[in-house]
Amino acid sequence: MLLEPKEQITSVRVLVRCYPSAFVTTGERHVLTSARDLKTGRTGGPGRRERMWTLYYDRVYDEGYTALGQTGVGPCATLWAPSQTEKAVCPVAPTAPKPDSI
Repeated sequence: MLLEPKEQITSVRVLVRCYPSAFVTTGERHVLTSARDLKTGRTGGPGRRERMWTLYYDRVYDEGYTALGQTGVGPCATLWAPSQTEKAVCPVAPTAPKPDSI
């Protein structure tokens, strides 16, 4: 289905959620960029001069830790197109952040 906008679209905001390794709150979430490793509680993302990718992982569950019937299944990643990306912000939270907090 092709949708045609009634007005010109000049920007788009995309919210990507992921739960690396397992859907748990007891892990140690991280977002890795080409220049930094952001831990739970931090916010950041790739800068304009960095390679435009982010790797989302859990330092506890990605190592094969099992708890309460949960076993890690691995990380996930996002690739950003530099020519189409003005800003990428990645809040690192033990659970999904509220959309208004981004």
